Amino acid sequence: MLHTLCILGLLPFFISLYKSEAFAVLLHGDTTASVKKQDENWLKHLLIRLSLFMFICLVLFLISALERGAGGAYLMAYGMAYTLGIAALLLIIETFVLFSRKCNYKASANIFLIIVAVWSLLEMM
Repeated sequence: MLHTLCILGLLPFFISLYKSEAFAVLLHGDTTASVKKQDENWLKHLLIRLSLFMFICLVLFLISALERGAGGAYLMAYGMAYTLGIAALLLIIETFVLFSRKCNYKASANIFLIIVAVWSLLEMM
């Protein structure tokens, strides 16, 4: 009787494994459908990163507008430079992760953003 209960105890595990999409991909060997599904919203990926940078710059601008004198200008310039530098480093790490996940369009969007960030940093110097 214990043997029968052990087999029935494993039944929910095997049912959930059978319904899993990741297991179906491994079982059938077709990885192109899941890769295209992950990589099809690269424009949304790009717009989220651009809007986040614009939001940080807007916050820095509003803070610097409240201050009088050169301190606000320095805050704006250094804040944008730090934001671009940190963003470039994070985007480089994310690009390697995206290439390993076979999300080439998102990785290409990150490479574009890295080039723009580094170019902007060089122009600020």
